[in-house]
Amino acid sequence: MNLKLKINGRMLVFILGTTIFIFVVAMFYILSILRNTSKENSQNILKEKSSEISIQIEQNFNAYFNVAQLLAEGFVNFENIPETNRRAVLSKILEDFLKNNPEYTAIWAVCEPNSIDNRDADYVNQPGSSAKGNFRYTYYIENGEIKLSYNKQNLHWEEINAKLYYQVKNNLESMVSEPYFSNIPGKGDSILHISLAVPIINNHEFIGVVGLNT
Repeated sequence: MNLKLKINGRMLVFILGTTIFIFVVAMFYILSILRNTSKENSQNILKEKSSEISIQIEQNFNAYFNVAQLLAEGFVNFENIPETNRRAVLSKILEDFLKNNPEYTAIWAVCEPNSIDNRDADYVNQPGSSAKGNFRYTYYIENGEIKLSYNKQNLHWEEINAKLYYQVKNNLESMVSEPYFSNIPGKGDSILHISLAVPIINNHEFIGVVGLNT
């Protein structure tokens, strides 16, 4: 009798042990499938979101370039403005645009020497002009106000814009900068920006560049 009980006990232990082993193996297998399925789903979701973000970024870039292109076309028609008023009218277009579109951090335009008028000598080192006197307006938003940048401010994002100007001039096509961190006056901590620019072409001649900072 005791022998029979011992045998049954051993059989019970063997059966239970085998069952537990099979259960553990099965659980690991199921968990592995679930984990792989979850990973696959996560990857699919990530791909979908990445695609959505890429499309949104592309749409935003297209919108930015379309706006800049329209502004550049306004400069192309500078000859329709009396020469004595050209700088005032063109700079006012830039200022009003930024005022009505505060989602941009800055708007700027640089024209080649003696391109839109023959008055560079009258504007040497003046606000809205370069050291040579050519048209060089940069408006930016500071504490909710539109301000005109001066050459001596040496703002980091203006250095980016200057490089972009020469890239556009050399390639005669729209360009966009690499993303960069910079602080707009009155904005506090540095934030991520991009600068984009389009050429001003009049009768197949390069006149200058119009740019936007976002």
